Amino acid sequence: MFNRRSIFSVWALSVAGAAFNLRALPRLRRSRSCASSTGFAEDGVSLAQLVGLEDDAKYLAGAVQEILDTEWIQQPIHEEIGREVGDLYIASRKAGVNDLNGMVIDLGTGLSMIDMGEAYVGPWDVANSVADLLLARLGRELCVCSTPPPSSHFTAQVVAELDESLGSTFERWKFVRGLVEGEISWVKLSCVVALMMGFRPTAEPGVPDTSGVKPEWKTNVASPPLLDVSAPLLDALEADLPEPGSDARAMYKELVCTIVGAGALEEAERAGDSEFLARFGVAEWILHAGDFLQGETSEAK
Repeated sequence: MFNRRSIFSVWALSVAGAAFNLRALPRLRRSRSCASSTGFAEDGVSLAQLVGLEDDAKYLAGAVQEILDTEWIQQPIHEEIGREVGDLYIASRKAGVNDLNGMVIDLGTGLSMIDMGEAYVGPWDVANSVADLLLARLGRELCVCSTPPPSSHFTAQVVAELDESLGSTFERWKFVRGLVEGEISWVKLSCVVALMMGFRPTAEPGVPDTSGVKPEWKTNVASPPLLDVSAPLLDALEADLPEPGSDARAMYKELVCTIVGAGALEEAERAGDSEFLARFGVAEWILHAGDFLQGETSEAK
């Protein structure tokens, strides 16, 4: 739980001047100890929770390109590989592949069919990395040979800017309203969620400090989350809230409704507005996880 005077502590300011260097992102594994042309070591991991195919494919494509560009040098082939990963993912899921083992085989086999001559990695290296990304997306613990997925959205600079923009209770109320109404990006609200889980940025961009991550998140959230409307981690945030119908849950619901307008939730429920409802749930969790609306943003102020 954060200090009552602040959701973001003084560490954010002390490292805010760190250079934004994507080279610090985790390296893509080139070992075949977890995945290979014969399959993935961890069987029985279902992908059924991943229901937003386009969102998940976009996430995988961007993450794969980012890892390759970071570890090596930026090359057009990295974008092509990422795009191919996204296309293969969608094709495999539509073909009925709903387990991680089958997905890795499809990815490795599919990538073997394209020319990766300019890249410094092979198809099964990429398949290994995608397996890590999918495990993280599912909120599952990574296998022992894995490295956390990229966290370039969660930097000291971004956190310091958040700290500066949330310097009063009024500004925090505005943030919650903007979060629910779609004015706050998923990237920015993901950083707030990460902070409240206990992640902290370091002077090395992309390499967060995980020593303070709360026990309930430490096992299954390997790195600062990058949420979107279909991210399975939203279900975990929902599960962490008080039971629906309880007085505590009613309090959070009423508070968010007070901020965004009493009729906004009812209208969204009638219209089936999944974006609004997902954001509303994140707002409830933020209020539940810490004293977001209380005190100043930084103890340094």
